[in-house]
This record gives sequence, C-alpha cells and structure tokens, in this order.
Amino acid sequence: MNLDRPSDVQRDESRPGKSSAYRRIEWGLWALAPAILVITLLQMLSTITAGDQARVQLESEIRAENRGYCEKWGMPVGTAVHAACMRDLRDIRDQTEQRVREDLAANF
Repeated sequence: MNLDRPSDVQRDESRPGKSSAYRRIEWGLWALAPAILVITLLQMLSTITAGDQARVQLESEIRAENRGYCEKWGMPVGTAVHAACMRDLRDIRDQTEQRVREDLAANF
C-alpha cells in the first residue's frame, strides 16, 4: 500500500469536503466548457455562411428565371423594355413574398 499518494476515496486536504476524483471531474468539465463554446460558435458561423450562400444562389436563380421569361416574350437583354420587364417581375415577386410573410404572421 502506497501511503504517499492519496487514493480516490481519501479527501483532498486543500479543498475540504471534496474527494480527489471529484476534483478531477470538475477540472475536466471546466476544461471542456471553452471547447464546447468554441465548437458551438464555429457551428453558428458555418450555419450563417451556408444560409448566405443559399440566399445568393436563390437570388441568382430568380434573376435567371426573370431574364428567361422576359426574353421568351421578345424583350432582348439590354433594352429598356427588358429592364422594365425585370423590374415588374421583381415587384411581383416582392409583393407575393410580402403577402406570404403577412399570411404566416397572421397564422402564428
């Protein structure tokens, strides 16, 4: 039996009422807390970045749809009528999105 090293069952004299095993667990938890915080923050940043990328992709797809629609009806890119068509389509989409937002807000 080694008397120089306290066992897990013996009490730590520097902190009355707490065993050595308790101190090790407490130290481990305090060491884990910053790591969990950093991982959580990195995950949040990743989620925000992914959301931004998805939003940019959606806007690009909508622009391409609008451009194709205006060209389909004989409005060549770069003309004043094409620009007006693009504005009108953007306004229609904005109004529709606003209606959907209002409808969702009214239901919740």
